[in-house]
Amino acid sequence: MWVRSNLSDTDSIIIAFTAYNSNGSKANDFDFSSLSHSDQFSAILIKDLDNSWYTGGIAGAGETFHEVIDHLGTICARYKRVLCIGDSMGAYGAILYGAHLKADKIVAISPQTTVSARTCRMMGDTRFIAHFDQLCGVPEELSDVRNIIRSYPVRSLDVYVSKNDSDDVENARNIEKIENVHVQYIDYFDHWMAEEFKRYGVLRALIRNFLLDRDSFDAIAFLEGERERFARILAAPNAQRLVQGDVHCENMDVDLSFGMKERLERGDLIFKTTVLGFSSPCFRTNYFYRSADIVSFDKDIAYIPVRIPLRGQADGVNILRTEVCCRGRSLSNIGISPSVSRGDAGDASFSYGPDIENLVPVMKFPDCDLPTGHLPRRQGYLMSGPYIDLNAGSYIACIVLEEDFESSGNVSIDVARDFGNAIAIRDYLAGMNPVPSVLTLPFLLSKPAKNVEIRLHAENWIRGRVEKVFVKRQDRIHPS
Repeated sequence: MWVRSNLSDTDSIIIAFTAYNSNGSKANDFDFSSLSHSDQFSAILIKDLDNSWYTGGIAGAGETFHEVIDHLGTICARYKRVLCIGDSMGAYGAILYGAHLKADKIVAISPQTTVSARTCRMMGDTRFIAHFDQLCGVPEELSDVRNIIRSYPVRSLDVYVSKNDSDDVENARNIEKIENVHVQYIDYFDHWMAEEFKRYGVLRALIRNFLLDRDSFDAIAFLEGERERFARILAAPNAQRLVQGDVHCENMDVDLSFGMKERLERGDLIFKTTVLGFSSPCFRTNYFYRSADIVSFDKDIAYIPVRIPLRGQADGVNILRTEVCCRGRSLSNIGISPSVSRGDAGDASFSYGPDIENLVPVMKFPDCDLPTGHLPRRQGYLMSGPYIDLNAGSYIACIVLEEDFESSGNVSIDVARDFGNAIAIRDYLAGMNPVPSVLTLPFLLSKPAKNVEIRLHAENWIRGRVEKVFVKRQDRIHPS
């Protein structure tokens, strides 16, 4: 079935069209799938696994385009208001179906506006020409958005395209002068802007705008407001950078208004500091700070201390880059620049004694039938554990590999707490120099942490034996 629905006793229905099915990528998935879980409106999710740009039939709804229109029209007749939405190929489908169904609102994100290979060549948009050449028997009235709207005038069509994608801009210009068509050219992102709309809350606000029967949603103003709110975090007066002992310090103040508190609590908003040194071996270390690291609230402000241990980094000067991430990705794509500074680790080497507790016997080596400590030749996470509780303080985690181990690609060591929430990750970059047999990762805890684990990850594969695993407290470092 290429249709999923959640029909209930509501005033509004949303029909969402899935984008291009690349190599079967949409076989088990629908775009905008979260829309089918709401009790505020009904929803129908549609995908076109044949990549006919919705000009043909849809399994589960009809064998031809007009049969599908009849099927959906019967359903839409039960509702007062109809929204059709899609991105890329799905945006073409949203316009095509929305026009025929006389939808109250159509939202097209990064749409193609023609399936004519000839027209695409004239525009210089060659992305899908090979597919359009194979679309046979598509009636002229379905092959170009201008023809569609000429025959079936739209009530309100909102088009969103990124200025960074010249092909999308060319497509939007085809229809920007048509009555009831409103095009917004977004300064940020790229063709796959729909994912960013979800990440920054644009999609949620856009749907709310439709349900409240408002005019076209101003995504440009919304994103600018988001950008200003996020920018205040790194520009806050307390975001000073200094060195206390062996620790690089940045104090982040987060304004909890405008939904920031909820984002922190959901884990959508995190801080990431990347440390990059220039000595051998070459590695990149990322440190993560979340809601669990908040040490105090002052009215509507959360205080998050970012503390980076310099001891255990690369010898000499290191570059430190702190940025805000929303749902796993940097905010640099909406113009939020990271804070960049330098930290001098001096001689960052350390030594461990023979009396150090070796944790190998209590570590987990998943899906491995070899003796404890031996690594099979494969990729992914190869070792984790020991799930211990640690007090506040500064530590260094270490994995000692047998001298004759083999590896291909980057190898990383990370420390996580509470079953998978990463505190720090260090990637040893194989392309720069051989991966060393001693992998280290310094990290600092401003508060006690439970279920702390050390993990070994191979990008391609690694083979050999783990001789030692340990966590050592670094008493020289003061985290305050």
